[in-house]
Amino acid sequence: MERAAAGTGGASGRSGWDLTGNHYIAFPAISTEDGGILRINVLHRGAQGLLEWSGDAEHPGERPLLAPEIHVDGARRRIEALAWESVDRWIPRFRADLGDGVYVQATLCAPGGGHLLLPGAVYHFEIENRGRSERRIGIALRGGWRWSRRIVATARPLSATNRVFRGADGEGIVLELGGEPGLAALAVVVGGDGARYAAGVEAEGPIHDLEPGEVVDAPNGRTIELQVGREVVVPPGRRASVAFYLAAATERDGALARAAAMRRTGATELFRLARLALAQMMRRTRDAALGAVLNRNLIFCTFYAVGRAIDDDRLYPIVSRSSAAPGAAVFRERDALLWSLPALQLSDPATARETLIRSFEQFSHRPGAHEHYVDGGVLSPAFSLSQFCAYGEALDRYVRETRDE
Repeated sequence: MERAAAGTGGASGRSGWDLTGNHYIAFPAISTEDGGILRINVLHRGAQGLLEWSGDAEHPGERPLLAPEIHVDGARRRIEALAWESVDRWIPRFRADLGDGVYVQATLCAPGGGHLLLPGAVYHFEIENRGRSERRIGIALRGGWRWSRRIVATARPLSATNRVFRGADGEGIVLELGGEPGLAALAVVVGGDGARYAAGVEAEGPIHDLEPGEVVDAPNGRTIELQVGREVVVPPGRRASVAFYLAAATERDGALARAAAMRRTGATELFRLARLALAQMMRRTRDAALGAVLNRNLIFCTFYAVGRAIDDDRLYPIVSRSSAAPGAAVFRERDALLWSLPALQLSDPATARETLIRSFEQFSHRPGAHEHYVDGGVLSPAFSLSQFCAYGEALDRYVRETRDE
């Protein structure tokens, strides 16, 4: 029930929230009011759980980490009355009328599945000018990074300083989590020329454009304001687009390099690859309504019941990539082998096989313990017979159904 509840947000049923992600990066809280990203997390083996960037962990609706901001001819336009859809049951997309014949379509896509192993996502904005005059459009992601959190069985703030760094070549900014040396880094790179990267500590003056190599830092719990974006000129009857590439790594150089690689691939190609991978996960049903629920939850299970750690690239089955789920970043045999594995066999057989093998090699030395850390250590030694038996049951079922002796 935890997973079903976490997977039915926003465009797929529950008002106010949506989510997406892949095996490396998760977006567990996307506001359907304005398209703002409230939280982003990654799995980190060394940290024994999830590491999360958050706008406001206690009151997530009040301050987004990164939210769309659009100016038309220098005047800010409210993004409201958003029309949402979930492309292929997993990729959030909204459309909005900005007034005066200007329309926006935005898609948040985190390509993944099968052999598509990309530690990042792209937030792509397309502006259409249906008016009679040329428009100067500014598109930005703006917000505040207040909290860095570590999630194992529970969530807690990190004690280290949060740091924002602009790349030495000027291309992109990095949100470094965990002080120095950092635990994780999230890069944001804007596609196209003339990008603006700005930051500043709240209550210490307005945000300012960062120079290449400049650093802005603040204690965890104090907001670093952020703005990244660029301007485009849209002639009448034409369209223009701006893409934001987000990528994660253990440190700044890797995060920037990964974001730059995704930018070279381009938003259109990343979107195509993502849809191709998702199409391979879909399962046909005679009942369309049942098929919609089935496929949404199959894909949610594929990307939120397992994750790849950014520090060792290995797959780990956990309760959930959503930090809102109780006991999110722990391993339980019942969840991984009896609940998730059958779904993975339907949606992504290769990942199912890897998950089964990883469960045996990483956790079977202490079978039946109530909860494990992701590195295999025992978190709770309380014994559960059903979890002890899960290894045999899962292996028997897998071999019978796949004939993979």
